Amino acid sequence: MSDAASTRPPPAISKPLAEVKLYVATDGNDRWSGTLTGPNETRTDGPFASVNRARDAARILARGTSAPIVVQIRGGIYVLSEPLVFTPDDSGSPGAPVTYIAYGDDTPVLSGGRVISGWQPGPGNIWTAPVGTNRDFRQLFVNGSRRARARVPAEGFLRTVGPILPGGNPSFGFRPGDILPGWANQPGVDVVAIDKWMDLRLALSAVQGNQATLAGVRPADFDDPAVRFWIENVSEGLNAPGVWHLDRAAGVVSYHALDGEDLSRAAVVAPALVQLVRFDGSPGRPVRDIALRGLTLSYADWAPPRPEDSAAPGPVQGAVQCGAALEATGAQGITVEKCSFSHLGQYAVALGRGSRGNRVVANEMSDLGAGGIKIGDARSSVIPKMPPQRGAEVGLYHWPTDPAQYRVGPDYPASEAAISGDNVITDNRIHDIGVVFPSAAAIWVGQSPTNVIAHNEIHDTYAAGISCGWTWGFGPTVARNNVIEFNRLHHIGRGLLSGLGAIYLLGVQPGTVVRNNIVHDVSRANAPGGYGGWGIYLDATTSAVTVENNLVYRTQDGALHQNAGEGNLIANNIFALGDEAQIVRSRAARGMSFTFEHNLIYWERGDLLRIRPGEGGVMFDHNLYWHVGGGAVAFGTERGGAIPWRQWQERGQDKESLIADPGFADPARGDFTLRPDSAAFKLGFKPIDFSAVGPRG
Repeated sequence: MSDAASTRPPPAISKPLAEVKLYVATDGNDRWSGTLTGPNETRTDGPFASVNRARDAARILARGTSAPIVVQIRGGIYVLSEPLVFTPDDSGSPGAPVTYIAYGDDTPVLSGGRVISGWQPGPGNIWTAPVGTNRDFRQLFVNGSRRARARVPAEGFLRTVGPILPGGNPSFGFRPGDILPGWANQPGVDVVAIDKWMDLRLALSAVQGNQATLAGVRPADFDDPAVRFWIENVSEGLNAPGVWHLDRAAGVVSYHALDGEDLSRAAVVAPALVQLVRFDGSPGRPVRDIALRGLTLSYADWAPPRPEDSAAPGPVQGAVQCGAALEATGAQGITVEKCSFSHLGQYAVALGRGSRGNRVVANEMSDLGAGGIKIGDARSSVIPKMPPQRGAEVGLYHWPTDPAQYRVGPDYPASEAAISGDNVITDNRIHDIGVVFPSAAAIWVGQSPTNVIAHNEIHDTYAAGISCGWTWGFGPTVARNNVIEFNRLHHIGRGLLSGLGAIYLLGVQPGTVVRNNIVHDVSRANAPGGYGGWGIYLDATTSAVTVENNLVYRTQDGALHQNAGEGNLIANNIFALGDEAQIVRSRAARGMSFTFEHNLIYWERGDLLRIRPGEGGVMFDHNLYWHVGGGAVAFGTERGGAIPWRQWQERGQDKESLIADPGFADPARGDFTLRPDSAAFKLGFKPIDFSAVGPRG
C-alpha cells in the first residue's frame, strides 16, 4: 500500500437522517405549524386539527428531505368530511417512509359517522329524531354497539314461491301476506335473500298481487326454488327492542330502545361515508411507502351493489363486489399495522389492481358488514364458456383445458404490472363479520400470486375464513405460490350458508401450500337443501396444491373436500370428529385427484370417505384410522357401495396403513397431542407443533 493511500481519511459513515415529526390533535388548528404536540401557551402555534392537513404538510416536506416523516396523531375522534386520500405525491421511499401513527398509547379514531341528536320519546319506548330528507344511511350505532335494521320477520326467514327469476329487475312469487303492497312505495326498503353460498340485497321496487319485483340484477346460480329471504327497513319491524327504521321520505329515524336506554343521553351515530381511506395510485405510477399504525377506522356504511358487478362472469360469491373502508389501487410498500377496523358496512381493507409488496399486520377487524381483507379485483373471475361436460364415467366431469374455452372477467390483470401480489397478511384477528353481506370471506385472495397469509385468527364468520383463487376450471389464472399457514380458524359458517369451507381454494394453483393451520367448528345451513360445511375445501378443479400438517376437527360435513381437481398432495394432517363424513371427493379428475399419505383420521360417526368407489383417481397409504368405539373402517358411502378395509387394500390402497388408536391426549377438548408411544409414529407421521398457530404477541 502506498503512503498516499495509507494517509487517506476513512470513508464517512452515513447516518440515517432524524425523523421529521408532525402532530395532529383534536384541539389543534390547521393554520398552525403542526410541529408541537399541543397548543402553546398563547395558542399561536401547535398541532394540526386534521389528518388531511398533516398529509398536505408531509407532502411538501417530502420534496425537501430524504428523512422519514412521522405524523403522530393524538387521541380523539376525527370526523372525516370525505375519504382521506393518498396519491403518488404523498409517497415516501423504502428508507424514508411516511408514517401516520397513534401518539403514545392514544387512540385516534378516523370516523365516517355523524352524531344524531334531537331524540324524542314516544309510545312503546320508540324514540324518533329528525335527520332530514337528504340522509340515506343503512346502519345505526348506539353507545358504540350496532343496532339491527327493522325487518320482517324479526327472526328466521320467509320463503319465495318459485325461484327469483334471473336478469335485470328480477321478480319472484311470495305467500299471501308476506309482503305488503305499500312497502314498494317506501324508499329504502330492501329484500335480502340467501341461496347456497350467496346473498342478494336489492331494493323492493314493485308489488303486484303475490309477485314482487326488485331493482337491480340477480346473480347467476341464484336459483333455489324456495329462497330464504326477509324484508329490511320497514316500520312494521319496529316490534322488538334494539331495532331501528329510517323514513327517508319524512326525514325521520325511529329506534325501539332497549330497557333502560335514554336516547337523549346516548351517543347515536350513523355513517355518512362508505369509504374512509384511499390509496390512489396506478400500476404505472404507484403510491408507495406509507404506513398507518395504531389508528382506528370506524363508522363507514355499505353501498348497494352495482349492476355491472352482479352481472360479472361467474358466481358472485364471497361478497367480493363490496367495497372497503380502506381501498388501495397501485399501492406498493404500504403498511397497515396494529390498527382497529370496526362498525363498518363492507370490507375493512382492499388491495386492488397493481398493489404489490404491502403488509397488513396485527390488526383487529370486527363488526364488519362484509369481510376483512381482499386482494385482487372482484371482476377478474375466469369461468368456462360452456358448463363442464359429464364424461362416460359416472361423476367424471371434463373441464376444458384450452384457455380459449374460458371467459375472462373485465378486470383480469392484463399485464404483470396490473397484478396484485407479494403481500403479507399476518397476525390479524378477524371476527364477527358478514353482518350485512353474510357470504363475505374473512380474507379473500383472487387473481393474485405469492402472498403470505399467516398467523391470523378468524372466527364467527358465515362463509369462508380464507378464500384463494378466482378461476373455475383449467383456464387462465395468476393465483399461485400462495402460502396459507399457521392460521387459527374456528366457528365458521354458523349454520346459515351452504357449500363453504373454512379454507376454500379454486382453480389450478401451482406452488400454493396450506399448512400448519388449525380449523374447527365448521357448520352450514340445516335448512332443506343445505349442504357442505367443510374444513378445507379444494373446489372447482383446485390442482397442484399441498395440504400438510393441518389439524381439522368438528366439521359438519368433513375435514377435507376435493371437487374435480388433480395432482394435490394431502399429507401429515389430523382430520377428526367430522359429523357427516371425514373426507369427501366428489367429482373426479381425469388423472390422479390426490395422494393421501401419513394422515391421522379419527371419528365417532359419519362416513370415513365419501367417494364413488368406481371412479378411482386417488392414492392412499401410510395413514392411521381409528373409528371410536370400534366401528367398521370402510371407504365410500353405504349407498354408493362402501368397500371394507381388506377389499380396499386389495385394490392397492392403504397397503402400509394401520387401524389403531392414535393416542390423542384429549380430543374431546381439542387436544390432539400424541402420546410418545403412538402408533402414528410407526407410519412416519411427524408431530405438528401447534404452539405457533394464530397471532403472535
